[in-house]
Amino acid sequence: MTTKRKSKFLLFVSWLVAPLLSAQPIPEYNDFINNVRTYHPLAIRANNLKAKGDWLFKSAQGGYDPLISAEFENKNFDSKTYYSTLLTKIKQPIYTSQYITTGYEYGSGYYLNPEFKTPSYGLPYIGIEASLLQGLVTDKRRTEIMKAKGYRNYYDADRNILLNDLMYSATITYFEWIYSHREISIQRYFVRLAEDRYNGIRALADLGEKAVADTIEASILYRGRSLDLRSAELEYRKRSISLRMLNWGSEGPMNAMTEGRIRDSLEYYCSKALLAWSFKNKGNAGSNPLLIKYESTDNILKADMRYKAELIKPKLDVKYNFLFNTNKSGSAVADISNYRVAVNFSMPLLLRTSRSDYQIARLERTNNQQELQNKKNEISQKLSLAEQNLDLLKEQIQNAETNAHYSKLLVDAEKLKYEHGESSLFLINTRESKLLETDLKLAEYRLKFLRSYFEYIYLLGTMEYSL
Repeated sequence: MTTKRKSKFLLFVSWLVAPLLSAQPIPEYNDFINNVRTYHPLAIRANNLKAKGDWLFKSAQGGYDPLISAEFENKNFDSKTYYSTLLTKIKQPIYTSQYITTGYEYGSGYYLNPEFKTPSYGLPYIGIEASLLQGLVTDKRRTEIMKAKGYRNYYDADRNILLNDLMYSATITYFEWIYSHREISIQRYFVRLAEDRYNGIRALADLGEKAVADTIEASILYRGRSLDLRSAELEYRKRSISLRMLNWGSEGPMNAMTEGRIRDSLEYYCSKALLAWSFKNKGNAGSNPLLIKYESTDNILKADMRYKAELIKPKLDVKYNFLFNTNKSGSAVADISNYRVAVNFSMPLLLRTSRSDYQIARLERTNNQQELQNKKNEISQKLSLAEQNLDLLKEQIQNAETNAHYSKLLVDAEKLKYEHGESSLFLINTRESKLLETDLKLAEYRLKFLRSYFEYIYLLGTMEYSL
């Protein structure tokens, strides 16, 4: 072979092999579901919800940040300094509507309001501001903190709801795909049996040792099973596409997967699920993220209702500033007789707005509590039904395995009788069709058990999607 032909041959081989090298191997279930949990766009979106809740809480905490302010004002007119004022203040929130304040005031000028006149070195002060009625138990800032805590749990539950839905859907898609692969292997096995029998009977018929009717019957059976195989292959392709849409990696969707041998079978996963179910402690619905979401909403509405109740109270705000004098050196001189006090009281006469807002908040919380109780009851009933269904399916699988074993024995016995001329092709086909039916039924029960097992995990909300 010339060098030019060798290069063309290598190029052709590389063109054939390249798609196989770029394709990803079929993932094992635990790897697949971990990829979904980590890399799927909906999983990333769900994790962003939790981050949103964390940022909302940090934002609410900002209401307790100290506030510093400064204001300087100076007026000069007609070559005269009318006044110069400087007001600085640091205000630190404490718990609800209480603040520690400190600041410095300076005021001078011929036309300055005497109220704002200070010693030549200024007037430092320290004081406290507090609400003694409305705002003493809770206030808007404290309510925002409590609601932000609730929202953090709310968005965390919302994230878990999305992840739970995604992982449950991905799990069912994976095992339906595994089931389709098993169905194809069963159908192919029986198609080969029908094809071999058809070819053998046709050859014997050509020699005159078999009736033509046997050839027709074998042909009908072979073609019928071939059609069933094509239907199973079509369903397998559909489910393969659904699986690829869910299979994501660190670099994006892994749409290309080799269609080689599946490492783990439906029987393997069903046996693991049966073992896991036998050791699983029966849980309750308390960990379901949907219920946690309702409970978080209740905490949010509770904080809001408490704040609305606080707004019914009258307002009584007091301020006390202890004033320091300054000597000529600029040092502060304490004197308890120097202070400033302010009291502010207000109250609406009819309270229609605040009382109505409180009643609305109370009704919203009551409605949420009723929905929570309804969901708890609904999920508990579904869990109980899933437990019973799993126990029943476990028995059905055992019976189906026994039926499949006995059907196989009957087929082998019928074949032996046929070889000795004591049976007919019709009876063999009937026995084989029954064996095919029992094998498919066994695979179907195994799929149903896996579905029910992960439905139970879905209802618990623990997201233990692994085997």
